Amino acid sequence: MNLPSSHVAWRDFQRLCASRVPPVPVLYVSTALTSAAEAGLEDAAGYAALLSTPAPPGEMESALQSLFAAARDARAGG
Repeated sequence: MNLPSSHVAWRDFQRLCASRVPPVPVLYVSTALTSAAEAGLEDAAGYAALLSTPAPPGEMESALQSLFAAARDARAGG
């Protein structure tokens, strides 16, 4: 999901995604925001990540793999 520089309720969206069973991982990307805190996002137990664009493909793949692993672990109960 591409985050614009405007402040939208991303924290609420993230909490909703993280509260699902299994959690819905979200990879945010932004050209304007450089940190999760700047975007108003929380850690959410590893179910969300923020990358600056343009992110190298390897960095995006690594972030997605980590997010999916966290969601799989939550689904398995661990």
